[in-house]
Amino acid sequence: MSVSQTILYRLGAPDHHVFLKVIVGEAQTGASVVRLGSALLEETNDSEFTVELGLGSEVAGKKCFCTTVVTDINPQTNGTAVTWELHGGFTDYTKTCTLTLDQDGDSILYSAVIYLV
Repeated sequence: MSVSQTILYRLGAPDHHVFLKVIVGEAQTGASVVRLGSALLEETNDSEFTVELGLGSEVAGKKCFCTTVVTDINPQTNGTAVTWELHGGFTDYTKTCTLTLDQDGDSILYSAVIYLV
């Protein structure tokens, strides 16, 4: 089971720093990897983190790949969620995806491909 998202993010000024924030919701745990093209930017088990993608001029035309495996550890719910926030572009962007797992302890892969234009 997986959740996939494609995001088109419009960049602002070439000298603005662009950031991606990832939040694993529902008091669950997550393991994430962020790549810009083939370059590894972040690998973490934090449920919330922010990574700088680079200056607008450096990332224009590139793709950012973010994958997060969310594991259900919250005994109150089997709900899972991942929020992607982008900052530093023409406007800020937020997208949350959710899915309820069938069984306690299950895991799900959330992935986002972010086109930086």
